[in-house]
Amino acid sequence: MKKPIVYPIKLAKVKNVDYSHNVLNTRFGEKMDAAFLSYLIVAEDSLMVVDTGHTVLSYTKGDNMNIEGDAQEAYKAKFDELGFSFDEVTHIILTHMHWDHMQNNHLFQNANIYVQRKEVEYAAAPLYPLYYERGDVAKLIGEDGDRVVFLDGDTDLVPGVKTKLVGGHTPGSQVVFIDTSDGVAIITGDICNVYENLETRSVKEMDVLSWVRAIDMIKKYGDIILPMHEPRVIEDYPKIGE
Repeated sequence: MKKPIVYPIKLAKVKNVDYSHNVLNTRFGEKMDAAFLSYLIVAEDSLMVVDTGHTVLSYTKGDNMNIEGDAQEAYKAKFDELGFSFDEVTHIILTHMHWDHMQNNHLFQNANIYVQRKEVEYAAAPLYPLYYERGDVAKLIGEDGDRVVFLDGDTDLVPGVKTKLVGGHTPGSQVVFIDTSDGVAIITGDICNVYENLETRSVKEMDVLSWVRAIDMIKKYGDIILPMHEPRVIEDYPKIGE
């Protein structure tokens, strides 16, 4: 059986972000262009998208962000390059439900949406609403409700691809393990925003102890670690697997 292949897709960049926004208590005043990333997994009989990115250019509880890039155009370019169509996508995996990870589910109308039940329950009535958009939550459980598959913990989705519930960043954050010919690739969600988070936490963990356990697991089992906002991923790993 052929092993899955993973393709990172850069949907946009956020210009001139202070590095301390991603790495706690360090590199103050140093600027970086953070990335909004998505991942395409080509499995034996499945085409899977991990996190679908943004449509808006900011979120209601925060400051305006200097975002450059159109997610739909980025998806189209990568799908055209690989010879796929949006209609062929079978799975959308949401690592969590923050606004910049779930706003383009509508592009892939034939795909079921896989999300942890715990994440949906929290997002619907968050104690800490930052980064959750009510409209996104309402659309997921309303307009897209028939496509949603609620996960209750670790789940084998297709041969070579499984999700693990880790919490940490949000109550229902999950990571994705892919058994590729290059080794085990782990899509981290926002457990790991940039590579440095493998050693130093960011500022956005809701449960620090769960985050520490998740990072330890990722480092132990991951041969290739794929953060969600690390701009170097595109150059480091343009393709994972054969």
